Amino acid sequence: MFTIAFWKGATERAIKTAAQSLLATIGVTGLTFGAVDWGVALSVASLAALASVLTSIVNPSPVPASQDPELAEAQAIAAANTAAVAEDLEAQADETVDELPAYDGSDPDAEYSGHATQDEPGRHQA
Repeated sequence: MFTIAFWKGATERAIKTAAQSLLATIGVTGLTFGAVDWGVALSVASLAALASVLTSIVNPSPVPASQDPELAEAQAIAAANTAAVAEDLEAQADETVDELPAYDGSDPDAEYSGHATQDEPGRHQA
């Protein structure tokens, strides 16, 4: 476990897992890079990488990551779980936004939710 080959393999698996998790989270949380919640995306990717390193320590494999079918399956499961978590976070965020009242322009002190008013579709008040 304390060999260079082990740590190279563990690092390779952690990077791949983090990249898969990051891409899954980006795909779920935003359609454009500007809409992505980078804090959540990077947090999920970091946790996935940490889980990958801990898995490598608990179950060291002499086979490189690219040749280990069980590891590929585990990475696919981790990516699917990450996507499910990201979907849940997005659904919670959507529910929170939907609960905010729409600004109709009648009360200048009212909180603005970012939704367009019925009278002026597409126009957002600041």
